[in-house]
Amino acid sequence: MGRNTVCAIQNTLVTRPVAHIPIAHSDNIAIRFRWQQDSDYNPNSLYPCLHGDDTNAAYWKILNADIFYYDGAWRDTGHNTSADTWHLFEMRNFVWATPSWDLVFDGAVIAAGIGVNPTGLYEDIGETSGGSALDGDQWLDNFLIRNFTTTEPTWGAWGSEEKIPRHGFVNFQNPGIV
Repeated sequence: MGRNTVCAIQNTLVTRPVAHIPIAHSDNIAIRFRWQQDSDYNPNSLYPCLHGDDTNAAYWKILNADIFYYDGAWRDTGHNTSADTWHLFEMRNFVWATPSWDLVFDGAVIAAGIGVNPTGLYEDIGETSGGSALDGDQWLDNFLIRNFTTTEPTWGAWGSEEKIPRHGFVNFQNPGIV
């Protein structure tokens, strides 16, 4: 998609491709990115992005093109990815006190108020990883972390609209001459 695309290259090793990015957990953030998997899908799980605080993690995966989330048990969202297609994902509406979050797929909320996986393994990071024997590359692009402010700025009174009196004309051939 772009020159800054990240690719988790296929491997046949026991280890899986993993990338980490520091992301401080907050109720005011959203994590958004584009993702693609090559056409040779593998039944191993792909974890496009995991994120958490010190005791919980927003945890989801793609398995055989199906999108699942974890809230104590794996739950199928009923939505599927397509091979060789860029999909837009967003993790948002984090409420770490509850804890819960929402998952968005290609612009539509596919799961809201999702519970979490009780683990502190993903504290203040975003992790993307492939299966243990990933048969095909997965790609991430346009990885954005949005930070919302809890108090939006307010404006004072604007006053009445000003009118500029017309004097002369504007010469569009030479705007400096009036």
